[in-house]
Amino acid sequence: MKINWKRYVDAIGIEENGKYFSELIVDMLEDPVVEDDPIGIDDFGWTRHYKFMKLGVEMGFRRELLNHIHFFLESDSVYEGYVGDLGGIGYEWDEGVLIENLGVPNRSGGGKYDPLIGYVRKWVKYQMKGYSIHIEFSDSHRISQVSIMK
Repeated sequence: MKINWKRYVDAIGIEENGKYFSELIVDMLEDPVVEDDPIGIDDFGWTRHYKFMKLGVEMGFRRELLNHIHFFLESDSVYEGYVGDLGGIGYEWDEGVLIENLGVPNRSGGGKYDPLIGYVRKWVKYQMKGYSIHIEFSDSHRISQVSIMK
């Protein structure tokens, strides 16, 4: 079953053990790999990851609430490329087309080397009503990852 964008957005902030999440997992038609951050990792909050590798989706829970959903548009050694609904965002868009359609982002960054974590891809962030959209770009300037978060 293809899940529409609104259903993903509505999931942000839901309880990990709640009915909404249980039904969402069933509708994804793929059993996730569930991994927890190692104990002691708390720079951004301890996270439980639900990885849907064939769908190209990862969901992260912090304090038992759904904190973020990542949609990986490019296949790599872990995830196949996501091919579902992106709420009107086009897969082929570059940053210019994105800004033409969504306007100037609230924040942007990346596109440079960070001495602590290495190269950070260029990214933009839009604040929406009740959630935000974080978009990363590939080296070819196309959208490579879309994330929704609280």
